[in-house]
Amino acid sequence: AFAGGTVHDCFNILTVLVLLPIEATTGLLRHLASAMVAAFGITDDQDKGTKVDFLKVITKPVTSRLVQVDKKLVTKVAQESDPEKLEKLMKSSMIVNSQSKSSHMFMDTPMDDSTAGFLLLVISLVLLSTCLILLVTTLQSVFRGRAALWMKSLLNLEFKSVPGVADYVLILFGAGITILMQSSSITTSTLTPLVGIGLIKLEKMFPFTVGANIGTTVTGILSALAGSNIATGMTVALSHLLFNLLGTLIWFPVPFMRRVPLGMAKLNGNLAAEWKFFPIIYLIVVFGLLPLTFFLLSLAGVAVVASVGTIMILGMIAVVTILTLRLKRPSLLPESLKADPAWMPNSLKVNPVEPATDEGTTQMSSADLGSGKWWQGTWGWGMG
Repeated sequence: AFAGGTVHDCFNILTVLVLLPIEATTGLLRHLASAMVAAFGITDDQDKGTKVDFLKVITKPVTSRLVQVDKKLVTKVAQESDPEKLEKLMKSSMIVNSQSKSSHMFMDTPMDDSTAGFLLLVISLVLLSTCLILLVTTLQSVFRGRAALWMKSLLNLEFKSVPGVADYVLILFGAGITILMQSSSITTSTLTPLVGIGLIKLEKMFPFTVGANIGTTVTGILSALAGSNIATGMTVALSHLLFNLLGTLIWFPVPFMRRVPLGMAKLNGNLAAEWKFFPIIYLIVVFGLLPLTFFLLSLAGVAVVASVGTIMILGMIAVVTILTLRLKRPSLLPESLKADPAWMPNSLKVNPVEPATDEGTTQMSSADLGSGKWWQGTWGWGMG
C-alpha cells in the first residue's frame, strides 16, 4: 500500500531532479509555455467583459458571506513605494466593513487583519481536509463488491496481442478520471488501498498515476482562464502541463527507465513494512525538511542554491547507486559497503535474513507481490 501511495512522489521527485537544473540554466519550460501562449493569441490586455470566470460563478455566493476584502486597498498597498504612506495604508483594515455592502461573517469584527487571516486559513484547511477525507471515503466505499471486481479487470488491463498498449490506455483513463475529480491526490489515494490488498498491481498503478499527473493540470488551466492576467496565469499552467508531459516521456515509455520510479516505490514499501515509523519519517523529510531546506537556500541566492543543490543531488545519486548495487550487483562493491549491520532493515541487506514462518508468526510484508497470489485480494475486497 505504501509503495502504491509513494509511486506518485517518486515520479515527481525524479522529474524535478532532471528538469529543475535544465530549467534553471535554460528556462526550457518557461520559453515553451510562453511560445504556446503567444501562438494561441492570449494576452493580458483583454477587456474584462471578454473574460469568463468559471469559478467565481460557483464560489462567490458562498465566499462573499464568509469574508469580503477591500481589493482596492490591497492594490494600493502593493503599489505604494513611499514608506510613510505605506505605513498609513497598512493601519487600515482590508476587511470590508461598509454597511452598503452585503453582510458577512467578519463585518464589524474587533479582530485585526492578521488574526482574521490566520483564522480563515485554519478554517479553509479544515474544510479542505474534511472534503478530501469524505471524498476518498466515499470512493473507497463505492469500489467494493462488483465494482471492485470491475476495477480489478480494468486497471490490470493487458492486451496479449499488443503488449504494452494497455498501459497507455490506463494513462488516458487516469487523466480522464482526474479531470472529472479535479485532483490527482483523490484518485491516487482512492486506489492505494486496492494496491495494498493486491487488487491492483503496482506496475498498473504507475501508468494510472502518470495519467492522473497529466489530468490534474487541467485545474491550473481553468484557474488561469479565471484570473485577471490570463497570459501570465496560462504560462504557469502550461509550464505545469509541460513538466508532467516531459516527465512522462522520460520515465514511462522505456521499460528500463520505468523501473527506476517503480523500484524506488517498492523500496519505500518494503521499508515501511519493516520499520513502522518509516512512513512518518518519510512525510516529515519529503514534505517538510526538504522543501524548507530548498526554500531557505533560495533566499541565500542563486550561487548558494547551485552549489549546495549540486552537492545534495550528487549525494542522492551516490546513495541510490550504492543501494542499487547492494541489491542487484553486490560483487561490484568493496567489502566495507557490503556490510550488513544489525540496525539495517532486511530489504537493504546484501544477505537478507529469511523471515520466520513458524505457526503463529506473521511473515514480513513485501511490496513485491507474487504474481500467483495477487488475485486473492479480489475476493476479500470484493465480498465487501
